[in-house]
Amino acid sequence: MTKVIFEFNAKKEYDYIKFFEENFGEVNLPKPLRKIFGDRKRAIEYIEKTYNQKKLRAFETAWRKIEKEYFSAIKSITGHKWKHKTYRVVMTNYMYGFCNPLDGNVREVTCQQNVPLIERNYIIAHELLHAHYFSIIAQKNDPKLLSTELNENFNVLALCFSPVCDLLVAPKNKWIINGWAHANQIAAPYFDALLLLWKARKSFEDYLEKSAVVLKK
Repeated sequence: MTKVIFEFNAKKEYDYIKFFEENFGEVNLPKPLRKIFGDRKRAIEYIEKTYNQKKLRAFETAWRKIEKEYFSAIKSITGHKWKHKTYRVVMTNYMYGFCNPLDGNVREVTCQQNVPLIERNYIIAHELLHAHYFSIIAQKNDPKLLSTELNENFNVLALCFSPVCDLLVAPKNKWIINGWAHANQIAAPYFDALLLLWKARKSFEDYLEKSAVVLKK
């Protein structure tokens, strides 16, 4: 059975922040940390002090309640087995929820510690789904499918418009979609068209093929 391991790791959080800023954009860091960020050792020590280790078990317990059903549902939706038996969630204080889109073999994601339970489980599910999607697309010869427009929309559709929704969002998913649209202004304009395809899909592969056509328009 596929499982998730949770951890706090200041070295990893530092490296994730650095990688994200070098490739995607700036992370919102407090001024004291930004001032010393060039000094890796000092920055890691600063980050380490922000962790609430006592909460790690609570994060894990909350996720375990949906873990088995989540992994099974995503496998059913995509028709693809999860690539790895174990995935790792690095709980962070500053680094956003993130899954490296440049790695088709990714098995580790991040999620911030100071978010409400329902949002935290959604973020974990969202980032793990990125890992699953990236591993599937890595086997295909169509770079368009890795685009932000398509992979972000797929995540929202799969998590909010499938049985997975019942595991993550009660009673409505509107707040997630609105928040996602605000944060993903590149992907959001394609949502309505892709939602129609998602609802009419014959299979996951059918959806993938047709979603790439939408992106061309």
